[in-house]
Amino acid sequence: MTVLPRLLLALALALAPAGALAQGAPAADRQTLEDLRAELTAFGQVVAQLRAQLTGGAGQRPIQGGGADALQRLDILEEELRRLTGQVEQLQNDVRRMADDGGRRYGDLEFRLTELEGGDVSLLGDNEPLGGGLTPPPGSEPTTEPAFPAGAQVAATEQNAFDDARRLLEGGDRAAAADAFRRFLSDFPDGPLTFEARYWLAEAQFAQNDWDGAARNYLESFSGSPAGPQASDALLKLGIALGRLGQFDEACLTLDETLRRFPEEEEGYIAAVLTEKQDLGCP
Repeated sequence: MTVLPRLLLALALALAPAGALAQGAPAADRQTLEDLRAELTAFGQVVAQLRAQLTGGAGQRPIQGGGADALQRLDILEEELRRLTGQVEQLQNDVRRMADDGGRRYGDLEFRLTELEGGDVSLLGDNEPLGGGLTPPPGSEPTTEPAFPAGAQVAATEQNAFDDARRLLEGGDRAAAADAFRRFLSDFPDGPLTFEARYWLAEAQFAQNDWDGAARNYLESFSGSPAGPQASDALLKLGIALGRLGQFDEACLTLDETLRRFPEEEEGYIAAVLTEKQDLGCP
């Protein structure tokens, strides 16, 4: 199985750009490719208006002092705008293909982990592009949007069920904690605590050497919340679990991705990644 490299690259590009996350930039401040294309289009309209003023076209009065030199510069500027617009369109196509490819490869990994668990692969849903695809143009309906905004309120029953499961895990009853988190995910499959619950379920499974279950839930937790507080640990332990399953190439690539995505983690974390790589014989 060689699905992890492009999957993780797709996660990095489509779900959570590492540089932006490292800087803690709010989503509203990140400029998308569609924003750039819109700005280039607006700039092109300004250039067209300048050309009309210089030549007296479209009912405009010619600007005094305009001439061949100014028009030549406008020609150069318009050519550069066309070139930049083409590059942005190419990047949009590349991102779309990356998201589609990552979605397919994520589905392949999910299928294989389901098989390892002895689950029913017929229950798996259709593959979707990672990150929901490209940002829609202004004025169009978004294809996807976060189910829960930052700071979303958690219902008391959901919070209580989550806390009860955490107490079982902290008390050392890992089997009961795993059962409690499974019930939680069954009762609250799409709540604000879903991906955190996935992580803690994986922790309970990891502690019981349930490597296939742990790998699947670490993957679910990380892919659903790649900037969350458990993201770095989830990716590290996904690599460890894959190694225990005998998926050595994928484990090594996952650990490499861990170092690339989280280079600023504390020394103990980096040392743990390097030790695991050495134990697995990673290059």
